[in-house]
Amino acid sequence: AYSLFGTQVTSGIVDWGLKDLTIKGSLSNTNVDCLGTYGYRFNIVSVELSTCGRYGWHTEGGYPISAPMESYVDNLLIDTVNGAGIFNDGPHDSNFDNVIIVDAGQRANNTYAAFYLGTHTNVRAKGFHAWHRSTVTNRVSTALDVEGWGSTFTSSNFEGSAGAPLFLHTG
Repeated sequence: AYSLFGTQVTSGIVDWGLKDLTIKGSLSNTNVDCLGTYGYRFNIVSVELSTCGRYGWHTEGGYPISAPMESYVDNLLIDTVNGAGIFNDGPHDSNFDNVIIVDAGQRANNTYAAFYLGTHTNVRAKGFHAWHRSTVTNRVSTALDVEGWGSTFTSSNFEGSAGAPLFLHTG
């Protein structure tokens, strides 16, 4: 995945999934994500990512030629990460249901988004909740940072950020 990040090529894995899995990282490994993926049409169900040194989940994907791109995420918990809870720059048109991100951005106050959506992605999200425990430092800059277009969020809460809970770019 890491050799493909930033390329937007059609490579990557297709039709894969994770279910009933916990990945616990180390906050001291500041360049390591708990999960890094490049591909399409995945299913992530009942997964927990915690104490991640960089991002909880870094995902990207270009435009697939031979497979649908839509992916599905249901019941994802990301708890205590140094950077963004989710750094998502693909695939687009994916569904995110029941996603909780708590205490992202622990590396530096007012620096990261709990959920970052890049210019190459959009999502349909339901039941999303980004929040921060009651400390006053190391809060995310925004709960949701959207650079792209076409995302929808329903029945969701955005709170606990140092600044505005939502940051929508001009895209």
